[in-house]
Amino acid sequence: MKKRLLLSLVLFISGLISAQVYPKLKKEAANLDQFIPKGWKLMGSVNGDINKDGITDYVFILESKEKYKIPDDFINKEFAHRILGITFGKKGGGYHLALQNNKFIINGDQNSSLDEPFQDMEIKKNGTIWFKFYFFYSAGSWWISNDTYVFRYQNNRFELIGHESSSLHRATHEESTTSTNFSTQMHHSTYTDENGKTETVKKKVKNMKPLPMEEINPYDFNPLANFQNELPHAI
Repeated sequence: MKKRLLLSLVLFISGLISAQVYPKLKKEAANLDQFIPKGWKLMGSVNGDINKDGITDYVFILESKEKYKIPDDFINKEFAHRILGITFGKKGGGYHLALQNNKFIINGDQNSSLDEPFQDMEIKKNGTIWFKFYFFYSAGSWWISNDTYVFRYQNNRFELIGHESSSLHRATHEESTTSTNFSTQMHHSTYTDENGKTETVKKKVKNMKPLPMEEINPYDFNPLANFQNELPHAI
């Protein structure tokens, strides 16, 4: 998938956001509400059994009530910060914080041309966590894309085991789809040019392995960054 033309603006803001101070969430709490710090609100949550112990777990997103200003002509002046949290239910009751991530769910308001990118999250019956993003720019790029990230709790951390992306150029009607399984090391990609010619690649990538969530940036992610020259078109 060709990279979005306004990506540099998003990355610039991501750096500014990371420099801000985020509250450290409680390690233990009796219920989900107790994980919410003062000045923050619950944006959304889903529950399921992530670590397969038969006890309900939660994935939740918090958003700051205060909006922060960034002095840039191309970016909205104010936007809220977000935190992704994951808790494991305990046998005796209550919850343990398994993850706090301050970068994975970023507010689309940080870019005046970008629609809200975060769309949905779900815990599947097999314990995997799915996050869906949609990238649409009203100015600066003709490309739109849908991206899905699949994480599993393994090796005492949350690892990316799957990624799917589909992109469309609104003017030329070029299309690109990719599907990557980091566990089986299989990658499948299809590219259709503006003349309707389609190229398909299906291959096993030997050095591929699941990636920790901390290394994933949905605004700048290429599952084959180290294997770019092996593909017919840039993803």
